[in-house]
Amino acid sequence: SGVTDAKGFFSINQPDTSGKLIAKGGKDTTTGVTLSDFILAAEIPQSSSAPFVSVSPITTVLAQIPSDELKIGFLSKIGIKDSYQTVLETDYWAKAQAGDLEAIHAQRINQIFGLMMQTASSLQIFKFDSTLSLIVNSLSEQDDINLANANTILALLKIAATDASTSIPDSKLIAVANSVATINAAFINPDLNPTDSTAIAIAAVAQQVL
Repeated sequence: SGVTDAKGFFSINQPDTSGKLIAKGGKDTTTGVTLSDFILAAEIPQSSSAPFVSVSPITTVLAQIPSDELKIGFLSKIGIKDSYQTVLETDYWAKAQAGDLEAIHAQRINQIFGLMMQTASSLQIFKFDSTLSLIVNSLSEQDDINLANANTILALLKIAATDASTSIPDSKLIAVANSVATINAAFINPDLNPTDSTAIAIAAVAQQVL
């Protein structure tokens, strides 16, 4: 185990076996918001020469998908052309800051997945790993994954609530789904770089309100 530094980086000895890196809690270094119960994960790369491992919402989602072939198919559905290994070893935030268009898209997806997981956690309907696995299975079955669609988000929130055996009024879930969809629509705005101050401000508000 290890503790991240002020910028979110950490260093641990390379494990000898396969498994997952789990990151829990801490502070979002870009928004300054503390996310005490937020959990992210990444599978440990098979290559011992990997320079580092990125732990992000995207890697958290991919860690729930059983095979590399299915992972590649899922990445294609969300518009990411990189291989799974590349995703694990890429700092999309830094590349997005430098203006890399593929990284900007990947970082938008990170923000969208991150908000979805944070929202479920705030509603106390997020059980890691079971809820996430059910959500990923549902998304994998869709030809077009659109998390800026309120109906899609509502369906996922209902899946999470059922898994957590929690009863939440439909009116509340609908209101939350509409809010998340609105914020996600802002995240995927092609004119907005997710590393810009405007996008960071939107993310900060979402983290504190939802």
